[in-house]
Amino acid sequence: MRFVGDEGEGPPDFLARFHGCCVAVEVTKMALESGWPEKYRIAFERELCAVVQSVKDDPRAPRWHVVCSYDPDQPKPPRRNGDWKRRLRTALMRASGGGSLQLIEERLRVGDGVVVEYFPAGNDGSLPFVNEDGAYYVVGAASERIAEEVRRKAAKVTSSPSARSFQGQWWLALDDEVVWVHSGLDEREWQSIRESVGVANEDVGVWSKVVLVSERTGNWTTIWERQGERELR
Repeated sequence: MRFVGDEGEGPPDFLARFHGCCVAVEVTKMALESGWPEKYRIAFERELCAVVQSVKDDPRAPRWHVVCSYDPDQPKPPRRNGDWKRRLRTALMRASGGGSLQLIEERLRVGDGVVVEYFPAGNDGSLPFVNEDGAYYVVGAASERIAEEVRRKAAKVTSSPSARSFQGQWWLALDDEVVWVHSGLDEREWQSIRESVGVANEDVGVWSKVVLVSERTGNWTTIWERQGERELR
């Protein structure tokens, strides 16, 4: 694979050969660049995951998909020794249809503060990533967000004369820094996402393959592939 994003104008970002076929790859990063400094986010994410994991390890506890979002104007995560850990564990140990929990005490809260949302899981559940500005994505929202990128990037390809003249397959790689679903969705939920992406791609007719990749976790998965194309290995 060769990076060509700095050569000329327009797509693709990379060129590769796959089973003798020339492949053009467009990449889009599904995360916002602003927000907390990385050291704050990572430290808080570890604390949050530890609480969620302690609940997952308890056989009496329900199973949840847990997601966390914060207002970009909130200057810092909740305090490490704050009451939020006890409140979150209590909420997750209680059987319910799901809910949300504000982690920032009122006197320190800016805008929407820091919110954890939890949804019943059909499997063992998933650990959270922390994202800015309400960026929580479960099945419905993930499908909508990915389909939006499928269409947006396709418009970029079809508007470029050099891209239109390319003879080969077009693949779309979505950097999964917001769509955290690698770790927790069951097959029925994945199928719902695949169907939504398939409908979007049939509308634009550009992509041979749509792949989710995560630089953070090292995970990747093909979420849609045009029938008749060779399977990615």
